[in-house]
Amino acid sequence: MQLNPTANSTRITIETGDLDVGDLVLWVPECINTNTGTCAVYPVGFWHGSSRKLHQMIPVETSIGPGNCPKIDVTTFECCGIRVPTDNPVEWRTHVVAEGDHVDFTIELTNLGNTPLQKAAAAICLKFLKASWWSDETTFACVDGEAVSIMQLGREAGRPNMFQAYLLKDQSFDHIFFREFWGFNAHRIDRALWISENSKAGVCVGIQSNTAYFIHSNKDNPCTDMMLAFGDIAGGKSAKATGTVLRRKGAAREQMMSMG
Repeated sequence: MQLNPTANSTRITIETGDLDVGDLVLWVPECINTNTGTCAVYPVGFWHGSSRKLHQMIPVETSIGPGNCPKIDVTTFECCGIRVPTDNPVEWRTHVVAEGDHVDFTIELTNLGNTPLQKAAAAICLKFLKASWWSDETTFACVDGEAVSIMQLGREAGRPNMFQAYLLKDQSFDHIFFREFWGFNAHRIDRALWISENSKAGVCVGIQSNTAYFIHSNKDNPCTDMMLAFGDIAGGKSAKATGTVLRRKGAAREQMMSMG
């Protein structure tokens, strides 16, 4: 797999070289949130490196970019009619490395404020391009040790908009936009892992992390996303979170069990 950065953004196209999978877009990150507010959204930046290794620094000055979630005053963002409190300013460094059948990413987030960030988080989006095979029926999370499809989990919480979030069993997150717009599903997830399966080709695409508050998905913009967890970050301090995108041969249930 190779990395193709998108100019003036935090997005990277992962060129899989596999027609059965198609290319993927990794948005790393789409926004920075906390338990109750937002620090940054649609950031703008430049990538440096090669098709195998990329890095990026996002300063506070470009941490808020254009899009459908404007900052309407110094204390408030607004998205889809929902007003979200602003939280402390932040900056971060992102490293992305492609090796073999996987892509690893790391974000080091710094709290530039004087007060702690409570449950600092980075929204990661993995979008499927030209993947007619992707569906709720073929995308799985791990629940009680079993691979369970989005179709089985459902998308009943929040607004009737095909968005849905699924909290990990030991986590909570009180952000108003994710609570009201996305909705937190009644089912709890064992760990931060999505696996999407093209059963005809016998190949899977997954995204996983050891540190996340919840995973989420938008059916109409086919993607498997997660909210990376940094924990609480004191003023002036930094924390790291990591994740992996992978492509593997085999069935989703087999891959999920092999990943523990």
